[in-house]
Amino acid sequence: MLSIERSNMDLLREAIQARPEPFGDADVATWFARRAPWVDPLWVEGMLVAGTVNDRGRRHFPEPRDLLFRMADGRLERYVRGRHGCWSKAGTLVMAPIPESSTGHLAKIGEAWSRRRAG
Repeated sequence: MLSIERSNMDLLREAIQARPEPFGDADVATWFARRAPWVDPLWVEGMLVAGTVNDRGRRHFPEPRDLLFRMADGRLERYVRGRHGCWSKAGTLVMAPIPESSTGHLAKIGEAWSRRRAG
């Protein structure tokens, strides 16, 4: 059973990589229906919940993988920690991402701090 689970996860990763972003749950389900019809659609649905970092339903899965991020409009995109922030296994935001526009400002503060002298 474990080897079947791993191959299904490999297929899920392949399905996610094959989709242009953003995409919907139905796009992934359609990919499975065409490419891997032997995979239970309920498994696919469950793994989309478990793999979506900001889905609170993922807390019901023992070892959810951080694969996807659900946007405000309901569509999905591949999860990138630097862009989406850090999320708990319960689907709650732990640390917000730092906007790219502020990184230059933070570097200047760090530079000034390192030049600071005691006294």
